[in-house]
Amino acid sequence: MVKAEIRGTDPDDDLAVVRVKKADLGKDTYSNIKIATIGDSESVAVGSPAIAIGNALGYGQSVTTGIVSALNRTVTTQDSQTGETVTNNKLIQTDAAINPGNSGGALLNENGEVIEEFSDFDDWMDKYQLLIDLGNEQVPLDPQYKTEQNLIDGCQSRVWLQADLTDGKVVFQAESDALIVKGIIALLIKVVSGHTPDEILNSDFYFIEKIGLKEHLSPTRSNGLLAMVKQMRMYALAFKTKMEG
Repeated sequence: MVKAEIRGTDPDDDLAVVRVKKADLGKDTYSNIKIATIGDSESVAVGSPAIAIGNALGYGQSVTTGIVSALNRTVTTQDSQTGETVTNNKLIQTDAAINPGNSGGALLNENGEVIEEFSDFDDWMDKYQLLIDLGNEQVPLDPQYKTEQNLIDGCQSRVWLQADLTDGKVVFQAESDALIVKGIIALLIKVVSGHTPDEILNSDFYFIEKIGLKEHLSPTRSNGLLAMVKQMRMYALAFKTKMEG
């Protein structure tokens, strides 16, 4: 049994953010945690296989399968606290059996990739806010890793990046003293951390272009983004060389 801290809830969307301290996880548990790969939501089509994973009805982990039955659905609900009408757009409809508790899991494609919509936000101010939220949710970097050696060259703001090889996979930790930059590195870690050196080296980081991240950053921040990606690849190459040596 591991203690967890509830950081936030949204009853209307049946969502909660729960924080578990890394130190409270057993070594075996931590080593078996797999980082989900984010799929390309643009490639999802009606009829595509869909897999729902969750804790249906509180009976434990469950898996149901079906297909994507519709795209870009709009659902309007009423906020139970404020009474305001809330409209959610660009929703994916599936005929996979969904019960209370499944919302805590993910909807996956046939490759086991999470069907996620960063593109749900058309306004880039909303995307900036999402980046800020990602940065704020990130676990603070241990002070021992805030060294000159871990600072990324080429970033206007200070960014510390720590990389470790655990069970053949690269685990990244990072922090920055700038809100947007902190969110950018948090997004990179969310996608890249927990993969093998080869997977990182072979990744084309397509999501950066897909969400239009680079084109909506200032030239200095765009260069900083490229520096972060370069440093992650350099760590992956170093670990790959070490493993093959």
